[in-house]
Amino acid sequence: MSEPWVFISCVSQEFGTTRTMVDQVLSRLGFKGIIQEIFGTEAGDLCGVLRSKIDGCQGMIQLVGHAYGWEPPVETEFGRVSYTQYEYLYAVSKGMKPWLIVVDGQCPRDTPIDQLDRHDPASEQKQRAELQANYRAARQSDGVLFHTVSSLDQLKLKLNELSKDLDALRAEEREWQAGVSKQLTKLTDQQAITKDKIRGHLLQSAERTHEKALAEADAAPGGWQQRQKLKDAAELEHAGRVSRIDDLAQSFAEIEGTGKATDVFTEMTRILAEEGVDEALAYVGTFRQSILEHVRTRQILAKQKNRDELRPLLKSAVLLADKGDADEARKLFEEILQLEPEWTNALKSYFDFEIARGDRALTHETLVAARRRFQVAESTARRLCLADPTNAEMQRNLSVSFNKLGDVSVESGDLAAAARVYFADGLTIAKQLAQADPTNAEMQRDLWVSFNKLGDVSVESGNLAAARVYFADGLTIAKQLAQADPTNAQMQRDLSVSFDRLGNVSVGGTWRQRGSISPTA
Repeated sequence: MSEPWVFISCVSQEFGTTRTMVDQVLSRLGFKGIIQEIFGTEAGDLCGVLRSKIDGCQGMIQLVGHAYGWEPPVETEFGRVSYTQYEYLYAVSKGMKPWLIVVDGQCPRDTPIDQLDRHDPASEQKQRAELQANYRAARQSDGVLFHTVSSLDQLKLKLNELSKDLDALRAEEREWQAGVSKQLTKLTDQQAITKDKIRGHLLQSAERTHEKALAEADAAPGGWQQRQKLKDAAELEHAGRVSRIDDLAQSFAEIEGTGKATDVFTEMTRILAEEGVDEALAYVGTFRQSILEHVRTRQILAKQKNRDELRPLLKSAVLLADKGDADEARKLFEEILQLEPEWTNALKSYFDFEIARGDRALTHETLVAARRRFQVAESTARRLCLADPTNAEMQRNLSVSFNKLGDVSVESGDLAAAARVYFADGLTIAKQLAQADPTNAEMQRDLWVSFNKLGDVSVESGNLAAARVYFADGLTIAKQLAQADPTNAQMQRDLSVSFDRLGNVSVGGTWRQRGSISPTA
């Protein structure tokens, strides 16, 4: 009988090693620990992965320290929380038994307290430290039983003291397993009765087929040798049918009474009982293409019907966004995409919505809020690319999201680790699109924008040589666009910007000119 699973929760950068020790103690006590490492480099929202692992557990132990850790790219049903905080809040919402251990004092940490959450800019480090402090305070005041330890020995002692609580969990698990076993036994008994009934009918059918074959052999023209040959064949066929009866009866017993049998399946059942597998396969084979085509058409029609019905809600989400009700618009977008996750129209509208929210956050909120919005936009753009990988507009959306994230990273002062990477990813896409459609002025200007953004980052990082190369590449594009459309004021301005940037680099100058260049709308 399997033992209950206990989810062990903590921020890995602070208590990764300690968590391994907790797992070892639980193992000695006869329990199975389960862990989900969060490194911050995984693509997308990991909340679904966490829910599936927590759902398979009967209890949770969380080590509460000072690290906030990584957080989902969008707000959860619990608001803005880290993945570790989400683990606890989700477990409690499902009625799971939690054991909170608040770690203070001299307990060993994989990372010193003053070095925690250093993957974020300084402004966000302070904010996340406050979020974690608020979480610690909330857990110690919301009535949930918690334990405080200040050393590794105290932690081990506390885990052993919890063994009685864990034993109660073990008893509940075994009681549940006993109930499941009882139900399975009952179901098995019912299926055994059904199987025997079907088996009897199949045997009768097989005997009738056998007798018919023997009678036909006796009446066959020709000599005794031909009749004997037909009788031997009938015996061989009968033995084959009988050998397949048990498995066949079991398979039909498992679906008897479900109401899922189609007319074709019902006729197949009759043929199996009376004639055998080959005849049944031949019969079903005549319907193969029509069945496949029918199912494919039904799937397409169902998907189209869903989207037709959802279209007014999609338009409502856009209208809500336009009137300034962003929270309700976001909720409606997400509800629509839960039902139709590959609907490109909905994904594109959601992408535009999040880009607009990110732009607004830059002026009305904080860089943290802007980054969160642009991260959602990037995730949505990736989904668009998966839904339609050959669509240039979808690829361009992804490039736009990279540039937006790069702009936020520049404003945050993270030039090398983040801004350069985002802009380089945007440049890769811009190059591919420009090469695929060299006469498209919009795609060519996007490439010019990418070169200039990387040039700006290089200047601010002190790498004037790299900046000169990027600005020179941008100048080449600006010249071509200006010559192709000499009356276009935007193109002429872009050419002037390129000359200015190369001029400044040539004299060793630097500047901060963010927001002055961007892809055309």
